[in-house]
Amino acid sequence: MLSNLFKKTKFKIQSFTYYIPSPPERKNGYREKQFDKVFYDFINQGFEILSITTQNNTNTSHSGMWIVCVVRALNQKADKLNLDYYSDTLSNQNIEFDSSEKLEI
Repeated sequence: MLSNLFKKTKFKIQSFTYYIPSPPERKNGYREKQFDKVFYDFINQGFEILSITTQNNTNTSHSGMWIVCVVRALNQKADKLNLDYYSDTLSNQNIEFDSSEKLEI
């Protein structure tokens, strides 16, 4: 922890937001696999999560939940990452992972 205080290189802090629409009513719980894939890929790019909050969105036409993460880059690669990639490219696609960069969560 002390080593983080004395680091000379400061990387940027960003917000990362993701919207999950409400699924149809079910008897059992379920796993939001698309969010899991996006978040796994995102966090393994080299970000530290500073905070996570959620906000309900409820109305008659549609409902869901916003997830808002405040993150800090831990390296230069993450500092240069364009977060628009996740919304523009991955919104309805499967994510391909580079197995050399997989980390345990």
